[in-house]
Amino acid sequence: MVIEMLLNNATLYHAIKEQTLDDVLDILEELKNVSGRCVLSESNYEKLIDFIYTNHRREDCIQLSRMLEKEMARKHIIMDGQRYQSEKEKLDKCIQTEAKSLKEILDEDGAFDFSYPVVSCEEHKAIRYISHVSELQNILVIFGNAIESIKEFVSYLTFIYKELVFDDKIEDSIEHLEAGFVYRRKEILYHLYCIEKEIPALLLKYGPMDNQTLGSKMSIPCSPERSRKTVKIELTKQTDQAELVCEMHTKMKKIGTRPPDRIYFCARVPKGITIDGKNIEEKSYIYKITKHAGFSKKKK
Repeated sequence: MVIEMLLNNATLYHAIKEQTLDDVLDILEELKNVSGRCVLSESNYEKLIDFIYTNHRREDCIQLSRMLEKEMARKHIIMDGQRYQSEKEKLDKCIQTEAKSLKEILDEDGAFDFSYPVVSCEEHKAIRYISHVSELQNILVIFGNAIESIKEFVSYLTFIYKELVFDDKIEDSIEHLEAGFVYRRKEILYHLYCIEKEIPALLLKYGPMDNQTLGSKMSIPCSPERSRKTVKIELTKQTDQAELVCEMHTKMKKIGTRPPDRIYFCARVPKGITIDGKNIEEKSYIYKITKHAGFSKKKK
């Protein structure tokens, strides 16, 4: 999947003039990191280059000039006025029927064309129109629902959720989802988004708290595992220094009579903890994305 971003030269000109070019540069850098491509309009390109030169002593203009030269040579940034115009018209029509927020799209089955990975760098209320890197990161979360391979999906998760740490066996756990990967894909993306965004904010606001209290404050169903035996056998990770208890879990939507699938995690890794020498302290550690722990054993 290649994410394509449309960028009008007038937007760059305005960003230089209004001293907001750093926001655009951050977006371009993030797009490059995800192997995306930027399509520039052709109109007013000479005017833009002249304006960059006029401001050539500014650090942001220096960075933009270097990025344009380097990424155009690599075809990561292309100038194609015809493609820009046709995609812009298609994009403008697309957003008229699509849901407006990440929650609507991933948690409430709002309308969205996941097969069309195109965005535009400009200010707008629609979710496909971005003016800040955080908005690009949100749409990248949504585009994750188009990934069909579990292996590729896990690799994508580790990129888009920069404040989360994933267990090295997370791919294996996804294979054992009760409802299956394709059915749970949107919920997984949304629950991980909530874990990454909400837990640091809650801990900052309220300070340290027990897992039960922390879970009750989240916007999605979340609580610690009640069975101490299940925690000990299935939800404890051995780190370089000590055992890491991953009893917290979000509950996905229930299907029939079976217990819902879950994401098991440690909300905040204690200081000084490493795994294979990698420092993971104070991150949320995602241990398993799988079926209800302990349930199959209870039925035997």
